[in-house]
Amino acid sequence: MHIDRHGDRPAMKFVTEAGIIGKIGMNEHGVCVTLNAIRSTSLDRSLLPLHLFLRTLLEQPSLSSCLALISSLPGLASTCHILIADPTGAMGIEAAPQGFALLKPDATGCVTHTNHFLDEVIRDTSGAINLWEDSPARLRVVGERIEGMKGVVSDEGIRDVLSDRSIGTKGICRHDSVNEKGSDTLFCITMNCTAKRGEVKCGRPDEDGAVIKLEF
Repeated sequence: MHIDRHGDRPAMKFVTEAGIIGKIGMNEHGVCVTLNAIRSTSLDRSLLPLHLFLRTLLEQPSLSSCLALISSLPGLASTCHILIADPTGAMGIEAAPQGFALLKPDATGCVTHTNHFLDEVIRDTSGAINLWEDSPARLRVVGERIEGMKGVVSDEGIRDVLSDRSIGTKGICRHDSVNEKGSDTLFCITMNCTAKRGEVKCGRPDEDGAVIKLEF
């Protein structure tokens, strides 16, 4: 979806489903957001819903503005992890009705995440459910692959990580639809905050599929 600039609200482009007004993408200032689903028993309908929060983040001019917004909120209606980045840096945000946990870049300068909480307080107070048992293994592989880049991170390198099948059908590049209850990777997205451009690869990242450019 592409939304033009309106007043002080920036132009933005993001991947979403019909009827959802904010999800994974970037704005004209180079503010980028991605999303990891995390299942839990927590739900507070009085708090800001996840997708409205993502849209509000995409309306911000910088990472610092996003962090100021987060500091003003008690939590979100449901649980998730959101990665926020701009040309100045990145921050992982674990969110729940009980509050937020901020995940700073590690020794490699990267923030990595899959589908389970890393912050113990958020995990324990939100009633997190380990729906994806392979999530810790995927996080380990991502970390190993990023460390192997030796600080040289590129669009091609990230796509290569997202194509990893080293731990089987339930790996990073998921191809488990042969199982009736399985799931597949539907798309992957890479975004360059500094260059203000991105690319959405439809389907599995290591197979044929349409490529959609995100540029400002």
